[in-house]
Amino acid sequence: MKNRLVKLLLAVLIVAAPTLSSAQDRGSRGDFEKRIKEQNEALKKDLKLDKKQSAAYDKVQKEYNEKRTKVMTEMRSGSGDREGMREKMTEMRDGLDKELKEVFSAKQYKKYKKIQAERQQSRGQRGQGQGRGGMGGGN
Repeated sequence: MKNRLVKLLLAVLIVAAPTLSSAQDRGSRGDFEKRIKEQNEALKKDLKLDKKQSAAYDKVQKEYNEKRTKVMTEMRSGSGDREGMREKMTEMRDGLDKELKEVFSAKQYKKYKKIQAERQQSRGQRGQGQGRGGMGGGN
């Protein structure tokens, strides 16, 4: 149970990174999508994806983001129980990881996980001392 919660929190933090990193300037939906696109392009460059991998990555990310948006909308509207939503998010994140393992080489996947961990750590450090509670603070 605790492991699932940790995975869910990790997934939410990774997916919500652009929103959390710009809490002072939330901007419009277009700005959010622009930041996501820029972040994904930088990641593809860092991982040195070829055209086929890049297209596959874009497809996987788009499908995941659509599913995540649906689950988050349900959660915000109060139409689902919190534990059920956590389980869905964990399953979705595990599914994303499984699909990305098929897109990336073993070396690229290892680097991807390292980049994600660094981003999570960076977000956690920015969130400390800013009066925010919840997931961004320390352990």
